[in-house]
Amino acid sequence: LAYGYEDGTYAGCSFGETTTPILDAALLLIEPRASATYAETLRAAEAARLKPEKPPTESDRTGQPLMARDNADGAYQSTTPSTPQPTISKHQFYGTIELDPVKAKFSFAQIVDEVVQQFTTRHDVEVKISVEILAESSSGFDEGVQRAVKENCNVLKFKNAEFE
Repeated sequence: LAYGYEDGTYAGCSFGETTTPILDAALLLIEPRASATYAETLRAAEAARLKPEKPPTESDRTGQPLMARDNADGAYQSTTPSTPQPTISKHQFYGTIELDPVKAKFSFAQIVDEVVQQFTTRHDVEVKISVEILAESSSGFDEGVQRAVKENCNVLKFKNAEFE
């Protein structure tokens, strides 16, 4: 399944994964062989992106390189002891984005697929999602709109929902 196709990529493509599609959004059903090929292309591109470039070799006084290729996996391995670089572990993520109200369902689904699922697949991550809605009208909101929005917000258990 995918939510769209643009510039040679399938938005929200899920091949071989359990997914809950948003039924209000337009969905593309991709032929299994085409989807498998596309998924393999994405995996190969990601692997190429993560593969380290050949590091520059330095020579010691004898002219021998200080970096040697490990034939088992093709990775480079230092032949001289080095002090490990400390890595700074990040413990929190936050992000803010504005969505087009016309395409909000599609955009939100894409955010869940591409960002939120990176966190929810891990057992040690607590994820909180907040939605903020700001609607302004120069002519004001009539009583019917106000009543409908207030009732819907109550049913959906909004923490805050006010008209000013």
